Amino acid sequence: MGPNRQVAALKAWKTMRGPVWKARRSARLSQEALEAWSTESGFRIVFLDAASGNPRTGIADALLFRIRPRSPDQIELYVVQLKGGGAGFKAAEMARLTKAASAVKATPLIILHDDGELHFLAGEPSFTRKKPRDRRSKR
Repeated sequence: MGPNRQVAALKAWKTMRGPVWKARRSARLSQEALEAWSTESGFRIVFLDAASGNPRTGIADALLFRIRPRSPDQIELYVVQLKGGGAGFKAAEMARLTKAASAVKATPLIILHDDGELHFLAGEPSFTRKKPRDRRSKR
């Protein structure tokens, strides 16, 4: 190993023990543990990370859900804040998480698939509707 590679390896070794590395490692291990538990317990899990893979700034980190045992028309849903490592927990966080969970709204939606096209019935999400043309616009 040449001197440049040794310097780079030493720098990487020191960096990986920094606070950012520890926080990311803790978050990853927490997610892996929750994912393993949810699989064993019959839950599905959705992590609410940003598209970049970084954690969001909101209070909810994940959603746990499953069909309620012995009741196939009911769904259990849990809004989860995941803490890892030595992270503390404050009463204000619980209040914020409780408020977020109580604001969850479910809208019934029926989607028909016909010949490669989706047809939304009974509660089409607003982002799927085609916007009407403005007749006054210049052509």
